[in-house]
Amino acid sequence: MPELSINLPLHFLIAYNEWEETQVKDPTGEWVNYDYNWVFENDAMQEISMYVDGISPEYSMLIDTKSSSYQHIVPSKLGILARKSGLNVHTYTIRKDALPHYVSSMTDLLDALVNAGANGFFTDFPDIAKQHFIQKSHLINHN
Repeated sequence: MPELSINLPLHFLIAYNEWEETQVKDPTGEWVNYDYNWVFENDAMQEISMYVDGISPEYSMLIDTKSSSYQHIVPSKLGILARKSGLNVHTYTIRKDALPHYVSSMTDLLDALVNAGANGFFTDFPDIAKQHFIQKSHLINHN
C-alpha cells in the first residue's frame, strides 16, 4: 500500500474455524470454510508480519483457557509470538456482562490480556476500559 501513498494500519482478523466466518474457493472452485489453524503455528506470526501491522484475535485465543483458573491465568503463545514479531495485538470483544471463568471483572480480563500480549481492545464498554487504564497509569506514574 505504500506504493499507492496509502499508509493505514492493517490488521488480520482471526476467527475460529467452527464459526465458519470466512469462505474461500478451493482448487475445484467450491466455496469452503477458511482454515485458520496455520495461524497458531510457531512461525506464522513472522509470516503474517510481512503483510500486516497487527492481528485481531478473539480474546480467548490469547489465553490458555483449559489451563487457566481464577487468579491463575496462563497466556497462550499467540499474543506473545505476535508481539515478538513486531505485530500489534488488538483483541475482541471485551464485555463486562460475558466474563470467562478465570476472571471476576472486566478489568481483571483487561489486565490478563495485556499480560498475554494485547495492546488494543474492541469493547462494548470503552468507558470502563479507559478509566481502568487511566487509573493504572496514575498508579504507575506515582510509584
